[in-house]
Amino acid sequence: MVASQAQLVTQKEEETKRMQSKIRAEMEAEVSIINARKEANVAEIEAQRKFNVSRIEMQQQIKEQEAQATMELIQNEMHVAKQKALAEANRFQLENEAEGLKAKLTPAFLQYTLFQSLSNNTKIYFGENIPSMFLPFLSGNNDLEQIFNENQTN
Repeated sequence: MVASQAQLVTQKEEETKRMQSKIRAEMEAEVSIINARKEANVAEIEAQRKFNVSRIEMQQQIKEQEAQATMELIQNEMHVAKQKALAEANRFQLENEAEGLKAKLTPAFLQYTLFQSLSNNTKIYFGENIPSMFLPFLSGNNDLEQIFNENQTN
């Protein structure tokens, strides 16, 4: 009976060891499943973090490009406005100069410039018809007045 009792105890010990090893294996399987889920969650969180970081970086790049385009647009508008102002100033100057020259264009001024150009002439001509060439300008201002009137109408 002691031998059967000893054999029964040995069987019970072996069964206990098998149960313990089975429980350990089940626990290790559960732990490995939990670890795998944990690693999967960590990987998913890391992937989501990388996605969010890349999305934020992309949004920053887009905003930087929009800001750069806005700055270039403003600079272009400033350049156009400056060029328009310069063109307007140049037009105003030319108009004033043209008005001044138009006001200056009188028969007396034309006769004055004629005499100035004749006095600056360094060539001397001799002949009978030379004095008669200048007589219309010296005697009356009719030709000069006609020239002046023609310029005023044009």
